[in-house]
Amino acid sequence: SPIIRSNGLYVREYFYVRDAVDAYLALAERVPEFAGQAFNFGSGETLTVLDMVQRILEAMGKTSIVPTVLNQAVHEIPEQALDCTKAERVLGWTPRHRVDAG
Repeated sequence: SPIIRSNGLYVREYFYVRDAVDAYLALAERVPEFAGQAFNFGSGETLTVLDMVQRILEAMGKTSIVPTVLNQAVHEIPEQALDCTKAERVLGWTPRHRVDAG
């Protein structure tokens, strides 16, 4: 079974790898123009760790598997997400894949 080191309730923004590559390529193509600036790239979709594990198990057809929740994580940020407005506005970049599709 999947092992979750936290309580599984921490919220994260999961991001499909192809979208990450597209985002960095979009920025790389315009590096001289935006040198030294920071950009956030993300999916805009937040899920708890347990929700994400459940979606993966569903995609695998393994819904009978129950994750092992260790509840041992310390010093974790309860909720993490990014504001990607600048990337959309300045670079014209948006993610193309929803979490479930990824």
